[in-house]
Amino acid sequence: MSRVIRITVLLMLLLTVSTPASAAGYQGNSFHGSIDGWETGFSPGPNEGRCPAGTEWMLFSAGVGEAAGYGTFVFEEAHCSRVLTLTPQGAIGKLSAGSMTLTFDDSGDELHIAFTGTWRYDGDLATGEGTAKVHQSWTVMGDASTGMFEGAEGHGAMQGVSSFHRILFELDGGLILSH
Repeated sequence: MSRVIRITVLLMLLLTVSTPASAAGYQGNSFHGSIDGWETGFSPGPNEGRCPAGTEWMLFSAGVGEAAGYGTFVFEEAHCSRVLTLTPQGAIGKLSAGSMTLTFDDSGDELHIAFTGTWRYDGDLATGEGTAKVHQSWTVMGDASTGMFEGAEGHGAMQGVSSFHRILFELDGGLILSH
């Protein structure tokens, strides 16, 4: 009886360790990383031609990060944003037309992703004192990517916290490399 239990436990462990990224809803190689950045620019207004109708501002940021198995990178990103609802604690909003470039230090290869998402800001909107919790989904733009990421496919989730100056996010998803 105890041998049956040990074999069952061993099989469960093997399945857990060998489960591919596609089991989490992603295909290909798993892609996990972290981002530490800061705001580099702010553009109020609709930003016509770049942002969808209803956009109230565009935000730009940059920073550094690391992706397991791929190395360290620098990143630049821009996205459009708007408030959907004011709350007693702050606001709930939407971000759209986001684009991010991750340039990997060792190779110079670039991974380009597009993203959209939502945010909830708790704090004083007038002073910027507070924190936003951000939830996003991303898709690889393989035709814009370079090096090992050229022609890649993939998607995932990105979430974290942001003040009006600091950004801390985690990425989780999957990549299918064409090379």
